[in-house]
This record gives sequence, structure tokens and C-alpha cells, in this order.
Amino acid sequence: MFGFVRVTAAVPKTAVSNIEANTEEIISFMEKAKTKGADVIVFPELCITGKHCGDLFFNSLLTDRSAEALERICKASEGITAVVGLPVRVKEKLFNCAALICNGRIAGIEPKRERSRQFFDSSENSLLEINGNTVPFGRYVYEYGSKGASLAICFDSELSGDKFGYADIIVCPASQCELAYSGDVLNTRLNLFSETNGVSLVYSSGGITESTNEKVYAGRSCVFENGRLLARGELFSKNGSLCIADVDTELLRSAKRQRSAKPEYPKVETVNLDFEPPFKSKLIRKISRNPFLPENSRDADLYFRDILNIQMAGLYKKLVHTGIKKSVLAISGGLDSTLALVSVVATYDYAGWPRENIIGISMPGFGTSGRTYANSLKLMRELGITARVISIKDACSVHFKDIGMPEGHRGVTFENVQARERTQVLMDVAGLENGLAVGTGDLSEAALGFCTYNGDQMSMYCVNGGIPKTMIPVLLRHAAENAFEEAGSILFDIIDTPISPELLPPNGIDEITQKTESILGPYELHDFFMYYALKYGFSPQKIAFIAKHAFAGVYEDNTIEATLNLFFRRFVNNQFKRRAAPEAPRVFDVSLSPVGGFEMSCDTDARLWTI
Repeated sequence: MFGFVRVTAAVPKTAVSNIEANTEEIISFMEKAKTKGADVIVFPELCITGKHCGDLFFNSLLTDRSAEALERICKASEGITAVVGLPVRVKEKLFNCAALICNGRIAGIEPKRERSRQFFDSSENSLLEINGNTVPFGRYVYEYGSKGASLAICFDSELSGDKFGYADIIVCPASQCELAYSGDVLNTRLNLFSETNGVSLVYSSGGITESTNEKVYAGRSCVFENGRLLARGELFSKNGSLCIADVDTELLRSAKRQRSAKPEYPKVETVNLDFEPPFKSKLIRKISRNPFLPENSRDADLYFRDILNIQMAGLYKKLVHTGIKKSVLAISGGLDSTLALVSVVATYDYAGWPRENIIGISMPGFGTSGRTYANSLKLMRELGITARVISIKDACSVHFKDIGMPEGHRGVTFENVQARERTQVLMDVAGLENGLAVGTGDLSEAALGFCTYNGDQMSMYCVNGGIPKTMIPVLLRHAAENAFEEAGSILFDIIDTPISPELLPPNGIDEITQKTESILGPYELHDFFMYYALKYGFSPQKIAFIAKHAFAGVYEDNTIEATLNLFFRRFVNNQFKRRAAPEAPRVFDVSLSPVGGFEMSCDTDARLWTI
């Protein structure tokens, strides 16, 4: 369903050469995996016999009984795909193999490409007779139908390069013994492999019962996806372990399509499994409600500093290149203008320029509340910039009369006139002062088209244009706690202020009555939708599916669906505003820049993109 496949890395108990006990253990783990809804299960290398049979591998009894055990395991594989390790004799040669069995039949056998005392290697594909069946023998990619997931087997020693870069899932039967710090090295290598090749890697190595002589095994099992650890099994478990995760093959394919360096993958033969993984509808995968935030809180400080530095560096380059010394921006007392001011101040401090060269203009209108107006003045005073107050009420009132707008009209024109008047003031002050009019609009507003064309949509440089709305309070909190402690109390109050364009009169109450999220729905939903629509190109149906999982208990399903439909409708219909957007620093790998970001016709029909 929607490209999700539930994969499992199993570490069973192993008894050296006790094929009967090992087979029972493998079948038991397969049954456990089935009860958890697993589609694929991977076992360690040579799990049917044990890794350390030594020269006993030369005895035909071991290979014959292994083939019989494979048949038993095969019969128990109904409804699941399993990869198990065993020795296979082909005429006079012995191979260390992994058999892929699927839904009751052997789909293929892959020999390890590494010569040892007991085993030969093989680099050619052929057919093999085993248990009365003719099966592919060699390196293949196994496909679940024409549009389903694909997987390939890759032994631990072969995890390099991009041999299987076009497969979605790489299953890795391994036999990695434990050494001091070897786990960290291994995790780094596996993570890098999954990211470099844009794959999900399912890794299973022998457990403590595999230990013998001087070698000790920890039972390392894990699942990586495109450079992200999804799950890790228990180490040194006496009873073995089961590591399970949901991998997203659609995400992997999208990531591959967007890779800047597209390698030429070697041609590998495919095997159709004639089987679709019966994925269960309830995900066990963790999906963050804010995918723009770092998963590891330990990285947050560096992450936020990077974002502010990108904003700062972009603006600094623009000012140096143009030779402009002054910046002009609107200060409303809201989130966006506050982050823009913080970024501009950081730029001037970095360059060693006086903060007085930053001109902040508070432009109270018909909907401006006392709270935001006071905060705008306090913020400019605390940060030591040049502050101006220019009311737009009189100018807008004259304009209302000039265009013949009926008195008391409160439609969209009433709001747009104010937005355009503020932009005109900024542009004209910038011209008068030989300054740069800095825009404050954010990425989420651009995606939704929640801005006035040739009003707040326009500036000479939009410093927030690459940042989603849900990131802005997080960045301001970081600024308040680190670089701008002098304005900390004001910044925290602005963070707690409801998001509003403040364009409609407050009906005699000095409170914010026009709240953006009451009009559009929650920004955390919109940013979630935007991330998966732009970064991975997911369908609205899939985005709804994962959103219901991520926001379970937070929003009702019908709220998520209604907000998603609104998002796509506004996103498609407002492309014309983004086509005329000013330059902005790119902060994330999600961009709506008209130059190098998301491309779309302004005449796209939105009906296909609703559910």
C-alpha cells in the first residue's frame, strides 16, 4: 500500500550443524514476523547450518539436509518473503548461498562472491536444480509485480558501490563478528551505503549462539533507509531478536530520481515474484509531524545556527554586490517580520555595519492590535535599529474613495489595498534612502498563495522565502535563548501571538480577531503536506495516509482531508504569484523559487490533486 513494505531482520538462536533445531527456530521466527504483519524477513548468513561448521561443509550429509530444511522453510513461507542462508552443492563445487523464498516457493538462490577454504565464488547467472525445482542461480533483482517494490540480496562483504542501486530494498545476510567499536564503524558503513544508493538496507548478522572459538557475535540487526536509521535490534540477546520497520519504496524512488549524480547501474536480470506484499494498513513507522525539524535534538543547535547563517550570508552577498548600505523592512510585531529583522540585524553585526542603517517601519492599519503594535516598537528599540511609524489608514481611505469602493466594504480589496500600500511605502522609502526593501514572507505563505500579488508578495530580496511557517517560532526561540537575549522577553511574546495578517478591524475589541489558521487550517498540516508533495512528489492519497498516522489523536481524519484539499487547491491555483516572486535564500531541499525551485504551469487544473 502506497509503496510501504514491512521488513524484518531476524537473529535466531543457532546451533552449529544442528539443522533440525535451526530450521525450527527459523520457522518460529517467520511465524512471529507474520503475526507482526511483516512482508520480508532476512536471516543471517548460513543460518540453517551455522557459520562455523568448518570442513564439515565438505560432507554431503550437511548439504543434503540443508536442502531438505529449505523445503520445510519454503512450505512455511506462505504470505511472506524470506531470505535464509545455507550451503549449496552444484556438481563438484560448494557455494555459500542465500535463498530467497516467497509465498511457498523458492524464487532464487544467490551465491556469495567470496572464495574461502570451503566455498567457491560465482559471478555468472545460471539455472539450478534444487528439490525438484529449477530456480535462478546468481545475482538477480526480484520484483513484486510491474509497479511493486524490488529487492536484491547483497552479502556483507559486497556492500560497496552501486551494484543494486536501482533496487528498492537490499537484504543483507551477514556474519559480522564483534570487536571493540566495530558496531559504530558498521553502522556508519551501512548508513552511508543506504544513502549513497538511495535504498533501504535490511541487515542481519549472527547472534551470541553463533559465537565459537575466538569469535564472538552480538546479533546485529538493523534497517536503514536512504541514510536514516529506522530500527535496530537488541544486542547480545539470549533468545535472539526481531528488528522490524516499515520502509517506503516510493520515497526511495523519488530520492533516486532527484539525485544530482545519476549513476549508470549495471544491467542485472530480474525475477518476477508474482506476489504482492500484503502490507497491513496500520503503520509502525514513526513519521514526524514536522519533517523540517531535525530528528535528533542533539543536532538542533547547529541546525538552527545553520539556517540563520544561510539567511545572513544570502543577504550579506546581496548588499555587498549592490553596494547598498541600508535595509528597509516592515515590522508588524508578528512572526515573519520578526525573523526577518533578526536575520538583518545578524547580517549587519557580521559585516560590522551600524544597526542604525536598518530602517524598520511599523505601519499600523485598520486591523492592527495594540499588542503587535507595541511589540514592533519595543523590538526595534531593543535591537537598536532606526524605527519609523507610518500609518497607512489615511492613504488607504483616500484610495478607497478613488476606486469607488463602497463604504463599509470588507472584502478582499479592503485587505489588498492595505498590503499594497505597505509595500509601496517600503519601496519608496528604500528608493529615498538608497536602501534594499527586504521582504518578510515565508515559504508556507508562498505555497498557499496567502499573500497579496504586488503587495507583501513583492520585495527586492525576501530573506524568509525559504523557511516554512512552523520553523519560524523555533528559530526565534533559538535566537531569544542565544544571540538576542536583550530582546528575549519580546521575542517570546511574539512567538505566543496568534498568526494574523491584521487587515480587518477588530470590532471595537483590541484583540486579534482575524486568525490565519482559522481561515486556512493548521500550518503544521500545510507544512507537512508541502514537504511530502514537493520533496518526494507523493500523491494526495498517500500524503493523507501518512498524515493520518503522524497526526493521530491530534486532528480528525476529515480535518486532515479537508485541509489537504485546501492546500492542493491553493497551491496549484496560486502558481502565478510564485512565478513573480523575488529572490530568496534556499534553506531546505524544498524550494518554490521561480528560478531553480518547483516548476509548474500557472494554468494547471487543480481537480486531479484533491481526494
